[in-house]
Amino acid sequence: EPFDTIVSSPLGRAYRTAEIINQHHHLPIHTMEELKEQHFGTLEGSHIDHIIEKYPNGELPGAETFEALSARAEKAIKHIHEQFEGQYVLLTAHSRTIKSILALFSDEIDMLRTKLDNCSLSHIEFIDSEWHVHAYNVPTYKESRQEEHNG
Repeated sequence: EPFDTIVSSPLGRAYRTAEIINQHHHLPIHTMEELKEQHFGTLEGSHIDHIIEKYPNGELPGAETFEALSARAEKAIKHIHEQFEGQYVLLTAHSRTIKSILALFSDEIDMLRTKLDNCSLSHIEFIDSEWHVHAYNVPTYKESRQEEHNG
């Protein structure tokens, strides 16, 4: 896909993903603090399965709330739209941050029940003064080829 610019979370996995993709595009990578993953407070660094088992309702003591994450994600999207208006932007971030962005524009997205696989693709577009979610959790080419092989 042709991109005009890349915007990434500054955290390791998302930024490294941007670097790998950028091997084919040779674009500057812009980082945004607002694209970091949800902060988990005292649970930071805990395995996700442990967190889900202990807190199945998603209310994590001391963690950044979904509302705060959503506000941060909305700020990021507004900034990206203003700074790169009219450009095709590749954004690399983290599952809950991406879900927060998608949930701003689609009632289908739920922070706890919507699954986003690692390295899956989502496509949103600004048309006629509003954002539209065209797709989310689309497997990458490699993942879809692996599924066909394992069939």
